[in-house]
Amino acid sequence: MNVSASTSANDSRTGNESTYTHWDDDVRGVQQFVASLHTNNAWQYRVSHDASQPIAIASATAVLLLGFLGLETGDEEERQSWADALMNFQSEDGLIHDPVDEKHPTQQQPLWALRAHRTRHVAWAIEQLTGQPLRHSIEIAVNNLDEEALHTTLETLWNTAGKSGAWGWGNWVMDLGVLFDLHEKQTQTGAGHRALNNLLDWLSSRLDPQTGFWWLEHTDMRNAMAGAMHLYPLYWLVGRSVPHFENAVKRTLELQQPDGLFAYEIGHGGSQCLDFDAVFVLINGWHRHPALRQDIEKACKNVLKNIRQCRNDNGSWADSRIDQMRHWATQAAAFHASRGSVWDAYARMMTVAMCVEVLTGQPPQGVQTNRHLFEMFRPLGRETLSPIQ
Repeated sequence: MNVSASTSANDSRTGNESTYTHWDDDVRGVQQFVASLHTNNAWQYRVSHDASQPIAIASATAVLLLGFLGLETGDEEERQSWADALMNFQSEDGLIHDPVDEKHPTQQQPLWALRAHRTRHVAWAIEQLTGQPLRHSIEIAVNNLDEEALHTTLETLWNTAGKSGAWGWGNWVMDLGVLFDLHEKQTQTGAGHRALNNLLDWLSSRLDPQTGFWWLEHTDMRNAMAGAMHLYPLYWLVGRSVPHFENAVKRTLELQQPDGLFAYEIGHGGSQCLDFDAVFVLINGWHRHPALRQDIEKACKNVLKNIRQCRNDNGSWADSRIDQMRHWATQAAAFHASRGSVWDAYARMMTVAMCVEVLTGQPPQGVQTNRHLFEMFRPLGRETLSPIQ
């Protein structure tokens, strides 16, 4: 039975009461905020109140957020209609193509990486709504099923990551891994997961054993943690342990700032991305490395003590309390850091839920987890260092 986060839970591991009493209010607020992003057209959502047009990734993220909180996304007919609307954004090359979204990119990244990022969210949303895989074969996955071709692609990504360092690179490689998993769901031949295991073998050969992170140019410890966090769930997806993961958890604990959060800046409400990334590493460390549990529990208490400053009166959550317009990779995905977006709400609610699980042993009542890589808060089953044959 789930333990509601709105009820005090005595934490016998530390002898202190660990309580988060706001969960039910937070859920109601987020539900209202998501509804306010809905346009007059069915299944169309904006990323934020600062975004002028609806885009596919906003609609997909609304699905993921509502589903994570255990909220309704319609009856069977409505869910199918929503999934069909999202499926229509898939182009014949297998990736999502949203002309409004792609028109004005704001980050230096390959176009395939932007589209793969959008494909990840849309595919997960469709799976949640109806259980269906994407309709068209994903060319970039098919073209990298061969081990030699894959290694060439990975070497190219490693050498061209640029100023984004491990953080940006980790996103790109994660998306490639996700495309292999989506290919496997489409074909069920084993080829997609064989390619994913080849990718993981290559990653393991580049992993730094002292930190459990990957180090590229323009990478510091915080950047390395954020990049690595995107890659760890690819291992767990196929039943593999992350080499030297205990060291990664220790390094992540050291990144917590005096304000209890994990951003570069101190005293500005953290960063939804870095806070989520760090706590994602910590909750998985809590499940896998009992010797570190007391330190992880202390860290999560500090997160819960400080994160609520990022909740807004309208139910949204801020990325941070920095007065700045930002973009989720494109101008169409604009949001103000302090006013937040649908993704900020999703990441912040997941961060709170992970901390609650660490401190009570259960996620908040109603929460649905382990449906996709970003919700992989605990082991799926047994894990080995090498591919399961």
